[in-house]
Amino acid sequence: MVAAVPFIWQMTDSFCALGLGMVLAVLYDILRLFLPATKPVVFFCDFFICVFSAAVVFSYAVSLSKSGVLRWYIVLGTALGYIGYLAVLAPFTGKLRRMLHFVVSLPFRLFWRYICHPAGAFIKKQGKAFQAKKKNRMKRRKKQLQKKGKVLYNSN
Repeated sequence: MVAAVPFIWQMTDSFCALGLGMVLAVLYDILRLFLPATKPVVFFCDFFICVFSAAVVFSYAVSLSKSGVLRWYIVLGTALGYIGYLAVLAPFTGKLRRMLHFVVSLPFRLFWRYICHPAGAFIKKQGKAFQAKKKNRMKRRKKQLQKKGKVLYNSN
């Protein structure tokens, strides 16, 4: 059985785990920044973060904590750090991400709006005009039949 850990060491481990939880939440936020928000992608992203977080927390508890084993206050500190990031900083990073997306996509949206869309409308208009001209030409064209006096019935 592991001996009792002094309170100061518990607090040190808890605050380190709190920072570790925040770092894991930032990694999750960064991972979600570059991936689409479809259900399978979100599921695998969440699953990956859960497994990765468990491995990182266990590794921290075994190698760097004062007690050398995984304790409840390490898990609690990590969870509080993760929840704290998501409650306090994630709304601001979400706004920053939306603003960054707006700024990066602005040249493409302007190119589409002012060059591609008018060009497509012009091509569509020209295509309709061409079809109308073709239809009028077909109406005006006379059907040319063979001359009746030169019909060959038998070549022998």
